Amino acid sequence: MSTKILITPKTAAETSDSFSVNFNHIGFLTADGLATTETVTIQIYCPASQAWADYKANDLIFQLTSKTNGLDIYLSAGTYRVVKSVTAVAVGVALQTSKVEV
Repeated sequence: MSTKILITPKTAAETSDSFSVNFNHIGFLTADGLATTETVTIQIYCPASQAWADYKANDLIFQLTSKTNGLDIYLSAGTYRVVKSVTAVAVGVALQTSKVEV
């Protein structure tokens, strides 16, 4: 398993570089130190609309919060990124997986 740092620890809001997944795989997304309304959201790129959208399943957004600092994710083939909100303390975001191509 390899670890890719998507966002280095900081307090400022940031959007990660995009990363591609060429086939279905399971990964683990983590960000520790989020408080009350602070979030990290996974987004997927839609080539048809040429726009980014929050990654959802059954109307639930794949998101890290103060109550969920780690998330097992199953990504289908596509292009993704993560969006981190402003945080009170420096928070970084990492993705652990064996099949991510950046």
